Amino acid sequence: MLTRFRGRSPTDPNVYRCHWYPVVQASVFSFIAVIGLAGLAEDPTIGGKVFGGVLAGVTSIFAFRAARAGTVVATEDSLVIRNLLRTHRLPYEEIRSVGAETRPVGPMGYRRSCLAIDTRDGRRKVYTEFNSPPSGAKGRAVVEDVAAELDSLVRRRVAGDG
Repeated sequence: MLTRFRGRSPTDPNVYRCHWYPVVQASVFSFIAVIGLAGLAEDPTIGGKVFGGVLAGVTSIFAFRAARAGTVVATEDSLVIRNLLRTHRLPYEEIRSVGAETRPVGPMGYRRSCLAIDTRDGRRKVYTEFNSPPSGAKGRAVVEDVAAELDSLVRRRVAGDG
């Protein structure tokens, strides 16, 4: 059982997170929302108030989504993978295997180990928001540990062992 923050959550054994990036992302969106609220409160024109309100509302939604991004939740019947713009739900019966894949991530193309899920219909989906530094001299990648644990969980759930 993983007990560090990066991996299995210490407070909820069915939640897995990989790194601090969602916190930074949520902080940036929250800061922009505060700017929108300031514009809403201080701008005397109706256009400024509408712009400030829309900016605050939209970026508040993104801040909430960003705080929950990069997370995998193992429920009773499926894996739920949360990204910034979308939440993917994959029933255990549709998953063939869970693994890790090292690939370039982000605009700078840093090599990261990402969660990869192979489905029974032959598709492979790589979730780049759920990533960690790749395995190397410092040790095994957190994503590889999480992927092995999730693969074992999927196999148990499909076999009916819970």
